[in-house]
Amino acid sequence: MEENKFRDLGYLKDPRFEVRFERLRFELTFLEDTVLPVNKVSALRGGMGEMLLSQNCVRDRECDLCDFESECIVRRTIYSRYEIQPSFANGNDSIGYVLECENYETDFPAGSRLVFYLLLFGKTIVYFSQFLMAFTALGAAGLGRECARFQITGVYNDRKQPILDGYTIYRQNYHISTLSEYIRFRKNRIRPGRVRLDLKAPVSLKYRGEMLRSFSAEAVTTASARRLYMLDCYEGIPTELDPRMIDMPVLIRQESVPSSVRRYSSTADGLMTLSGIRGFLELSQVSEEVLDLYLASELTHIGKNTSFGFGRVKVSQLP
Repeated sequence: MEENKFRDLGYLKDPRFEVRFERLRFELTFLEDTVLPVNKVSALRGGMGEMLLSQNCVRDRECDLCDFESECIVRRTIYSRYEIQPSFANGNDSIGYVLECENYETDFPAGSRLVFYLLLFGKTIVYFSQFLMAFTALGAAGLGRECARFQITGVYNDRKQPILDGYTIYRQNYHISTLSEYIRFRKNRIRPGRVRLDLKAPVSLKYRGEMLRSFSAEAVTTASARRLYMLDCYEGIPTELDPRMIDMPVLIRQESVPSSVRRYSSTADGLMTLSGIRGFLELSQVSEEVLDLYLASELTHIGKNTSFGFGRVKVSQLP
């Protein structure tokens, strides 16, 4: 019956896209005037990780020597393990979540708001309360270089229903979906053929042994397939990754500019630079399979440093 429902909608259910996700909208209100960097995700991710470590670590952050490593909340939230280990992945992949913030303002007076999104994938969804406690603690400790204090004034699902209102958590409003459901929804507006991919956040991609300096159809499509495969492995969905089997679209034109984000890493105890490119691609001869990959990438992101907001894809129709 379920299979017939997908077939009636013109979309066959594909196990590769049965990755579970929940997208949560966080609204913060600042308690004091502050200045934040253009890229907020780096500060949010760094502060979240620091709060998780300070709240949960019992071995002075000596992760390689820790006898509690298998039960560590930090490991289960931001460095959760794959159910099926990809041959190319290491043990420190941040695969279970993505942070997004497209507010590029820098001045925030007291009382102003900041909105960001937290996407949780697979088994990471059950650890929402840990992420919530980390951001609550970050609000008390302060965000960014000026340690601006804030309050979480609301958390909402993708239907704008409250998950958190004041001190009450409405678990009945959890809206856990799958990538296939999202793709089916987006296909009401996007069709195969000619599409445009906008990549406003930096994208950090290595293709054929070199870091990408300009966009190519093959590199972006392969990265989309690779990211989906990684999430399938994370969920324990047995699939294969073979980009040679994909009918690559034709690149009409592209524009790309270098982009980088500076951040402080408490793990490395110093400043780091995360580099990539931003821009867009216009493509023709986009098959239905490839369109599915691109639409999934709107949620999953592509390339490296996705937990810092890198690799966000936005798909639109070309005339």
